[in-house]
Amino acid sequence: MGSQHNPALPVEVEREIFEWTAISYPRAIPRLLRVARRVQLWVEPYLYRIVQIGPTPPYSIMQQTTKPASFYRDAVRHLYLPHTPPFDWSPKILEMCTGTRNFTATGGSPGPALIPILLQMDLRQLSLYLGYLFGGHQNINLKHPLFSSITHLDVFDDIPENDPQISPHLAALPALTHLALNHDVPPRLFREILSDCSKLQVLVNLWDSDSASFGRFLAHNPPVADPRFVISEYKDYRLEWVASARGEPDFWSVAEDFIFRKRSGAIPQHCYWMDYWMDDDMTPDQQEGNDEDDM
Repeated sequence: MGSQHNPALPVEVEREIFEWTAISYPRAIPRLLRVARRVQLWVEPYLYRIVQIGPTPPYSIMQQTTKPASFYRDAVRHLYLPHTPPFDWSPKILEMCTGTRNFTATGGSPGPALIPILLQMDLRQLSLYLGYLFGGHQNINLKHPLFSSITHLDVFDDIPENDPQISPHLAALPALTHLALNHDVPPRLFREILSDCSKLQVLVNLWDSDSASFGRFLAHNPPVADPRFVISEYKDYRLEWVASARGEPDFWSVAEDFIFRKRSGAIPQHCYWMDYWMDDDMTPDQQEGNDEDDM
């Protein structure tokens, strides 16, 4: 092997190897930082690529950092603001993370003060309660510039039957291709959204594990006959968010694959439960379609 001052590989190749290792094995990053100064410069930003706001690293390190704002601008890509416990979130730190592409807030603590901060980010994916963000359901404004670049939107809010704030305005989002609505949604709204949003590629109805039986019932009685519509269950949103940020399959990518298989005939057209091939209550024709897909 070459020495620190005379690497055996070209610098470009060496850097690519270390960066790939940091992305693929994030727990190895602290050890990689000690390899050499040049490796530290390459790899350290990946330590901050995924940030969960709370008392543990990397956020706890960021609270006491002397690094310039440009470091976090180039490093942070995924930000998660949890619901409980109510951690303090620092506007000053978030304002440095302008390169963030994926932001999630599972609680209602940020409020409208978060809007100007999110507006400075390079957002593509957004998951939160719109009502909390705008300080009340009646104040929700999907025409806000904040949504101009959003391709993936996961709406946590309960949507009423005659909702005037969310569903009628989704078609105005210029970049939206993937939409998730949680739990019990008026069936009529699914039909209207799919009809109005011609650019929409995926519409997911998400249910947590405690209420997934209602999602299964809906899948057996679908409100719309459209291959873009799927229903799924999530077990631990935070853990699944972290896995997604690391590049592992998430409900978006699984839905895309599910829809592709439906269009190709590998999954029956009348099936809308995204995890149907793992169910014990599959109908015979569903089971047959699953067996053929595995051949």
